[in-house]
Amino acid sequence: MTNIEPPAVITFVILVAVLIGALWLNSRYQRMTVYAYQCGLLYEKGVFVKRLEAGIHTWHPRTQFIEIVDTRKRLIVLPGQDILTRDNVNIRLTLAGFYQISDAYTATTAHESFHASLHNLAQIELRRAVAELTLEDLLAQKGELDERLTAVLMPHGTALGLTLSDFAVRDVLLPPHLKRAFAGVLEAQKDAQRQIEQARGEQAVLRSLANSARLYSDNPMLLQARLIQALSKGGNTITYSAEQGLSLTPKPKKK
Repeated sequence: MTNIEPPAVITFVILVAVLIGALWLNSRYQRMTVYAYQCGLLYEKGVFVKRLEAGIHTWHPRTQFIEIVDTRKRLIVLPGQDILTRDNVNIRLTLAGFYQISDAYTATTAHESFHASLHNLAQIELRRAVAELTLEDLLAQKGELDERLTAVLMPHGTALGLTLSDFAVRDVLLPPHLKRAFAGVLEAQKDAQRQIEQARGEQAVLRSLANSARLYSDNPMLLQARLIQALSKGGNTITYSAEQGLSLTPKPKKK
C-alpha cells in the first residue's frame, strides 16, 4: 500500500477546497455583457447603485439586478392628428422627431412609460402651436413651426431623461373642398403665368418690328436691300435698269 506524505495530502485538500469554493462562488454570481449602444442600471436589494457602461459585469442574482437600457437614437411619429387652425380650418398633420435616452435612470423611473409621456406632450404642444396659426400662416411658416416645436419640447425631454431633436410637421392634409380650391388657385396662377409669358413674347415682337420700321424709315435703301434679299430666296430674278428701276421676274413654274 502506497504511503502519502502529509504535505501532499494537505496540498490536495487545499486544491479541492479552492475548486469547491470557486464553483460555489460561480454558482452565486452571474455575468452580464453590456454592449456599446446600451447602458446598465445596477440595483441592490431594490435600491439603485450605479450606472454600468459597456463591458462585462458580475452581479449577485439573489440581491442584485441589472436593467439594460438601449441608448440609440429612435424615431417617434404622431400620425393623423386632426387639429383646428386659428381660422377654424380642420387639417390633419403628422409630427415626427427623434429622441435618445441621455439619463437612463430618469427615463426608467420618472414615468411608467417615457415613450407614452413624450407622445402625449408632443401632441399637446403641436395642437397648441397650430391653434395659434391660420392655415395660410401654417403653410407659409412651416419651417418656423418645426423649430418652435423642437425648442418647446426639449425641456420636456430633459425632464424625461431624453434628448430630443429634429421635430417636424409633415403630411399636411386638407379637407376635400380646400384641396379643390387650392387646385383651382394653382391652375389660375399657371394660366396667368402663361398669359404673361405670351404677352412678353408679343411685346418683344412688337418692339422688334418698331425698331425695324424706324430703321427702314431712316434708311430707305436698306428697306430695298431687305426686299431684294427676301425675294431672291424664292428663286425669283431681280433686274435693275435706269429707266424702270427694280423689276422682278418670277421663277418659272414646273409643268
